[in-house]
Amino acid sequence: DDQAGLMRAMQQQQQQVVANLKTQPSSGRLVITISTDLAKWANTNADVALRDGDVISIPKRPDYVVVNGQVYNPTAVSFTPGRNAEWYLQRAGGPTDLANKKAIFVVRVNGSVVADKGKALSSRMQPGDAIVVPDKVVGGSNTWKYLLNIAQITTAIALATSVATR
Repeated sequence: DDQAGLMRAMQQQQQQVVANLKTQPSSGRLVITISTDLAKWANTNADVALRDGDVISIPKRPDYVVVNGQVYNPTAVSFTPGRNAEWYLQRAGGPTDLANKKAIFVVRVNGSVVADKGKALSSRMQPGDAIVVPDKVVGGSNTWKYLLNIAQITTAIALATSVATR
């Protein structure tokens, strides 16, 4: 029965998302962009106050682009200047049949997100950026679809953070 199969697929997807959310630690990080010219960023949004216990971490500049989600080979691809997200996506085998191809997005190394599919796939990538190919949502309510999207973004940011800090 098609209805029973859809219900099983939806339940399996929900269980996997909940399990992934439980294992993703909150990064609690704040990404700021600064320059060597202190006067340029003093008294801007990047000029944040530090509190007792805060840690400043300046990771090495990565030399890869992460491709994650519903691709045939989720991986980090060596950075090649001038290449766009579509090129990196193909290096990871491209989207699977379970991919939501209309919702592919890029998480920039500075934490910003390019979510418009046309712009995301044509974006010139920078070292440390991540391409995320989300799951196709199987049935469910709008609340479930929203939760799945949030879970996938959270997972993508956590992955990019963990790879960047290694």
